[in-house]
Amino acid sequence: MILADGLRASKDFNDRQYAAYKAAELMAKALGTDIVFHRSMTHAGKTAAGYFDPSDGSIHININAMRDGKHNIALYTLGHETVHFIKAWSPGKYTELESFVMEKLGDRAEALMADKRAQLDEMGDLKDLTDAEADALVREEVVADSMEGVLSDGEVLAELQQRNSTLWQKIKTFVTSVIARVKAAYGDLSGVSKTAQVLSETVESLDQVKRLFTESVVDASEARKSAQAEGVTGVNEGNGQVRASIVENVTLNTGAKIDTAVLLDTSFFNGLSPRNWGAKLKSFVTNRSQNNPFIM
Repeated sequence: MILADGLRASKDFNDRQYAAYKAAELMAKALGTDIVFHRSMTHAGKTAAGYFDPSDGSIHININAMRDGKHNIALYTLGHETVHFIKAWSPGKYTELESFVMEKLGDRAEALMADKRAQLDEMGDLKDLTDAEADALVREEVVADSMEGVLSDGEVLAELQQRNSTLWQKIKTFVTSVIARVKAAYGDLSGVSKTAQVLSETVESLDQVKRLFTESVVDASEARKSAQAEGVTGVNEGNGQVRASIVENVTLNTGAKIDTAVLLDTSFFNGLSPRNWGAKLKSFVTNRSQNNPFIM
């Protein structure tokens, strides 16, 4: 957990913010990544709630983001951004999650996707994307919105910690206290997204949602740890392989020779907005230049 912008949890956070902060501590351990809380955040000139950084796997949250001007949504943002983490590191599990959500949203999915498309278009996130890429991004954002309330009763937080039985016995009391805080602050789901509300109305049991989300988190975390063991810290693209490599002494078709080059699979940037391409490529080059080149 990282507090940016001089934030102090004990002095700057109200009960709802502090509950989200303590929940994020548990999620950071479960995901094996940094979760950074910011005092403020903007995107396209508007206040932003948070984002997932594919270059290093970190999640960033605006602790002061509100919905309807009265509901702090830090915990909901954590659930939302975790979906992007899952898609990056466990595309298979993400596909299962997406299929489940779209099936349960049913006839209401079309209207929700239309609203989300308009929102993304206004922010410029669909600019320069193909129709297929835009459709995929819209679906991903709808799925992420649908998971905003998944942490609100604390059951997922507890389950993720219990996966490590030895650790669980040591932190059970702490986790129980965090769950109590989360339930008190967010248990009524006040301010949760419309998509999350619809999913809660259409799914037979919320246990299905929580189980699939938990399994996806575990799978994504394990995939990222495996990649880190190989010196890779950025986004994992498909089948557990990073589809890029740094090579030396390259001869082009024209006969020109290059001392060092980055070779990219055409799917290297799949699922990313063009505005994130530079960050991902920079991270890959930086990480690989500090280690042995990762050759596919």
